[in-house]
Amino acid sequence: MGNFTAAMELRYLDEGQARILIQWKNQATEGRNWREWCNKHIDAKREIRKIFHRAGFLKGKDLNIKEIHAVFEYAGWGQGGRALNRTLYETNGLKKFNRALRELLNEYEPLPKRFENFLNLKGVGIWTASQILCKWYPETYPFIATTRGKGFMDKILFNNLHATRLKLAQNDAIKYYDTDPKFYSSKTLKYLTYSMILKEIRDFIELESFLEIQNVLWHAYDTQKQSFPRGTAARVKQRKIAKIHVQTSIPSIEEIAESSRWAVEKVIAYEELQGRKPHDVSDKPRGYDIESVDKNSGEVRYIEVKSRRGDFLVVLTDNEFQVASRLGQKYFLYVVTSDNIYIIRNPAKICSKEKNVRIVWTLTDWFEKGKKVRIT
Repeated sequence: MGNFTAAMELRYLDEGQARILIQWKNQATEGRNWREWCNKHIDAKREIRKIFHRAGFLKGKDLNIKEIHAVFEYAGWGQGGRALNRTLYETNGLKKFNRALRELLNEYEPLPKRFENFLNLKGVGIWTASQILCKWYPETYPFIATTRGKGFMDKILFNNLHATRLKLAQNDAIKYYDTDPKFYSSKTLKYLTYSMILKEIRDFIELESFLEIQNVLWHAYDTQKQSFPRGTAARVKQRKIAKIHVQTSIPSIEEIAESSRWAVEKVIAYEELQGRKPHDVSDKPRGYDIESVDKNSGEVRYIEVKSRRGDFLVVLTDNEFQVASRLGQKYFLYVVTSDNIYIIRNPAKICSKEKNVRIVWTLTDWFEKGKKVRIT
């Protein structure tokens, strides 16, 4: 039956966005370097804790310059390729920096308070503070690479979340941390908000720690950079191929809705060219989007339309799957990509599938089973 996805309510992500994240997880965890990458994070965490223990840091003794440099070095391992600012202790003073760092790691104090205190250091932002916390306790604290909307997590994830759902995440964070927002900066609230979103992602795609979700997101971003090279004709060709097969940022909810509408319009245009008369019924819960009638025979095609940017999994809701099973040869799945439509007749019977505990049916090989026609 394959792997199951945990049943849970999505509060901050759209279903289409969640599907992309599952695809990213599969791509990242199946890579040859996944375990090595994760182990490097774990090794860095272990080395940082050794320094703190050896120096007596958590018991009140300050780190010296050499020890701070070592902590910075380990904290930077695998964190999106960006090292911590080694001049922080020079800018703020060694004693002040030690005190703020010790408070940041004090599990007995509320997170918003100690995060805010650390942000009060000169030259510190969300990136730096979360980088240290994530290495300190990756099961609890996420790494958030965000810089005025231009960090790699902003580009592929946060910038595409709906404003209403971002506000919901912020309200949830305020309740969860029992925080009065008027006492905290926008940076602290942003960190808490994004932490709620990353927790939902981690739980939904079933990862153990925030270091793993960071690796998944970085893999997608790194794929984006590699997939769109500049220069030779061969690389231009590679870029065109990558556009079809690699989704390297989650689409916004508006883009998902627009893509679905675009796909239905493409299918209607195709059906008309084939001499059939299509009727859009997507606003009704019938388990399909279009009823297309042959003008000569009167035979009806019941068509469910899905849009995809590549050969990603196609998911049928339980209602769609049950209708497809009942209608059999009369039911068609049309998967619309950027240039083609893949037509699958009786998908409930011919496609390999997995029953998901969230009661959706995943068709894993529609890309091979579909009859491909060119979009005009």
